[in-house]
Amino acid sequence: MSHPVILTNVHIHAVQISEHLFGMLLMLTRRLQSAFRQQLESVWQRDTLLSDLEIIAGKTLCVVGLGSIGRRCAMLGKAHEMRVIGVRNHPQATPYVERVYGPDKIREALSQADVVMVVLPSTPHTGNLIGHREFAAMPKGVFFLNAGRGQTVDTDALVEALDNGAVKGAGLDVVDPEPLPSNHPLWEMSNV
Repeated sequence: MSHPVILTNVHIHAVQISEHLFGMLLMLTRRLQSAFRQQLESVWQRDTLLSDLEIIAGKTLCVVGLGSIGRRCAMLGKAHEMRVIGVRNHPQATPYVERVYGPDKIREALSQADVVMVVLPSTPHTGNLIGHREFAAMPKGVFFLNAGRGQTVDTDALVEALDNGAVKGAGLDVVDPEPLPSNHPLWEMSNV
C-alpha cells in the first residue's frame, strides 16, 4: 500500500544564515579580522584596530532576494536601526522593508546601499545578476555579502570592485567557482 508523502520547504535555515550574514557584517565594520590577525601574531596595535571602525545603525541595507532568509535579514537590519530596502522578483510590500524594487530596478536599489546582502537562489535569471554594472551602481565603500549562491555574482567583477575600493569589504559564504582555487586573489584580500 502506498502512502502519499507531502514535501515542503520549511525554511529551517533562515535564522542561521541571516545571523551568519550579520556576523560577517559586524566582523567587517568592526575590523575584527584585524584583531584576530594581531592576536595570532601576539601583537597589539590599538590605533590600527580603532581606525576606520563603522557602525551599522543608520546605514541603508539592500537585501537582494526577499525569500525567507532575505526577510529575516530585513528584520535583523531593522533591529540594528538600519534603513532596509530590497529587491525581489515580484515587488510587493514586505515586513521591515521600506521599499521593494523589481529586478529591472536593481541598480536603483543598489545605488542607495551602504550594505548589500545577496540571498538569491541559482536560477537561469539570477546567474551573474551582480556584475560590473551593478558594482558600479553601488556607492563607493559599500559592504557586500553573499550567502545565496556563488553563481549569482560575477567573481571577477567583485575582485575588481574590492581592488579599486568600490567595495570596502566582502563577506562571502558562497563563491563561484566553489571551492575557490588555492591561487585565487580572494584568498589573499584583507578586506574579504
